[in-house]
Amino acid sequence: MISEIINNENIYLENVLHFRGNVTSELSAEISVQIEDMLKKNAASKIWNTITVTHDIQIKDGKQVLDLEIFIPLDKRIPTYGDFDLIPVFSIKSALKVRVFGDTLQIEQAIKNIYNYVNSNKLIVTTPICIVTIKEALSNDDLITDVYIGVNN
Repeated sequence: MISEIINNENIYLENVLHFRGNVTSELSAEISVQIEDMLKKNAASKIWNTITVTHDIQIKDGKQVLDLEIFIPLDKRIPTYGDFDLIPVFSIKSALKVRVFGDTLQIEQAIKNIYNYVNSNKLIVTTPICIVTIKEALSNDDLITDVYIGVNN
């Protein structure tokens, strides 16, 4: 199920661990391990849900490669290394939000709904689509995902 579009949503996060790079499914698992390692070594914790932005998808050598950005809000500042950095503040103002209950395949339809709304209301997009996993689950039926996009009138 896809919820109605909600206007004027804001996200404001501090101490955000950030990654951007070209990622295959194998590298995705390695990045997750690096994140967990960084958090453990610095006694840091996630304080909200992870935000992801997919900028591009390509097929290279038969594998899907995502130009992926990951934002993880932390309870404190930590030192970073490699492809990671720490952003003092991450914010989206005046965003549209749609909540998707269940199967992740519905996210594509939710994104289409948002873009249709943007076009019919003559809004100007100010951010890429941001995906926030609200509730992870073993079953697709139990997943909850929010889709955000920043806009101006």
